[in-house]
Amino acid sequence: RTFDMAKHISGQYDVELTNLNKHFVDMAGLVETQLRDSIQSYLNNDLELAQQVVEREKQVNQYEVDIDIQLASVIARRQPTASDLRLLVALLKSTTDLERVGDESKRIATLATNRPTYTGSLSTHENVLTLQELVVANMARALDAFARTDEEIALQVIEGDRSVDEQYNIILDSSSESMSEDPTKVEECLTIIWIARALERVGDHAKNIGENIVYAVSGRYIKHGKKNK
Repeated sequence: RTFDMAKHISGQYDVELTNLNKHFVDMAGLVETQLRDSIQSYLNNDLELAQQVVEREKQVNQYEVDIDIQLASVIARRQPTASDLRLLVALLKSTTDLERVGDESKRIATLATNRPTYTGSLSTHENVLTLQELVVANMARALDAFARTDEEIALQVIEGDRSVDEQYNIILDSSSESMSEDPTKVEECLTIIWIARALERVGDHAKNIGENIVYAVSGRYIKHGKKNK
């Protein structure tokens, strides 16, 4: 993925922006892997995979630190134009969102290592998988929007978060019903709810990235339903 930017007078400036882009793309790829692996570790009772997710979280955090340092340096030394500054701000915010997705993935993996063997019903399994698929797809769409600086795709991401919320509510309802019917399932159902909540939060971060792109492209601030310039 590459930013669709106009060429700058300073060749070194272009190099710095390219390096920032590369670090962001590398971080995004790692975070996407973390998200998929965390859910699979839970559903497949794969403790080794869960531990790998936990250990790789340090890499996610290091990417955020490195990008923050590079961004601060570029902004301080290069005095970017208004459009470039918006893009850099969007990148800074989106990097924070990616780091928090890493946190949620670690949280899911930790749940996988600290609970009894997963024995959930087929419907529960399918509900969690559906939520994962919706979240992963919307995150991929958000990163594609960022790579293309495409406002139209970004708006699709924001709209797509509704499906994530709907599926999350389905899991909440079914888990609550299961706990009412069978008290022995309380611990497992609560774990499912916590995992679903983590995925729902990941969906929120994908939505945030979409909102960041809208700001970067047009200067419109639409967070929390606002549409101000």
